[in-house]
Amino acid sequence: MDFLRTHRSLFLFVAILFAMLTSPVLRVDGPTLPMLGLGLLWALLIGIGGYLISSSKGWLSVYSLAMSTVFASVLVEMVFGHYVANEAIRHSLTLLIHSSALYVSLRYAIGRSEGNALDRTVGGVCGYFLLGFAWSRLFALLHLFDPGTFSNGEMVLRLNESDLLYFSFVNLTTLGYGDIVPVSGLARILSALEAVFGTLYLAVMIASLVGELRMKSPSSA
Repeated sequence: MDFLRTHRSLFLFVAILFAMLTSPVLRVDGPTLPMLGLGLLWALLIGIGGYLISSSKGWLSVYSLAMSTVFASVLVEMVFGHYVANEAIRHSLTLLIHSSALYVSLRYAIGRSEGNALDRTVGGVCGYFLLGFAWSRLFALLHLFDPGTFSNGEMVLRLNESDLLYFSFVNLTTLGYGDIVPVSGLARILSALEAVFGTLYLAVMIASLVGELRMKSPSSA
């Protein structure tokens, strides 16, 4: 327990990495029971990690309610087939979940004085990953209502959630491989905004942590 108190962000960081590494398995050919079980495990780990750094039972209750609704929509799709409205609800709630986890990560990293500097830095890194997750859901919503949103430069692409998560992180880090290209005007604007937010996030996070370390250093006293 003492380890979890001093390394709150580490659990969330491992959970996020687990979600990223297993993302190619999820939602490739539609929902199945093994994929649903894997998704439940991912949700449980993220929920525990978010609770450790937020220390808020209210946040955990909202998270649990949202995730329950998400998995209910997946079950509905498994039983009754694909519906755009059901898919839109799932993406929207997952976006809310990622945004909430991003908020508690940022609040712990730069909004509080508790926690050691290293653990709060890990919390900031978690926030950066969660920013990419949240933006991938925006792209998923856009792709759901406009299937011609992305192309490879020659033909329109039909992308799954793993593809959009990959595109989000390539875009967030401004790598820009060019294998997935936003075509519609809204997709281009959102892609540009994600790149801007990713750059600003790193600048603000580094400036905040460096400023805090300088204030705590003996020479600044």
